Amino acid sequence: MGFLSKGKMVERAFTKVLSNHKLSTEQEDITEHWDISTNIKFDVKGLKKAKRSDGEPNENIHWLEIKNVNGDLGWVYGEADYFVFETIDYWVIVDKNNMAKYKI
Repeated sequence: MGFLSKGKMVERAFTKVLSNHKLSTEQEDITEHWDISTNIKFDVKGLKKAKRSDGEPNENIHWLEIKNVNGDLGWVYGEADYFVFETIDYWVIVDKNNMAKYKI
């Protein structure tokens, strides 16, 4: 399964804790950096590996995207109000304004 398919599965899993939500279009996801909206926008981040060579993801590490692969501003500068980080047992929801101290 590709990482994009896995990402969509993670987003859909998070929607189970929400009611009356809307999923972003592909264009909104790419240009505005949000995945799910109620009256607020969420950008959902799945588990990641610390290194590509690692066998399994590490729930204790979550990467922040300052710049994307195209050199444009990363998702920390997007239109999401909250970032949702997947862990093994629960979701960690972080207000975008609290992420500002990590921006470069």
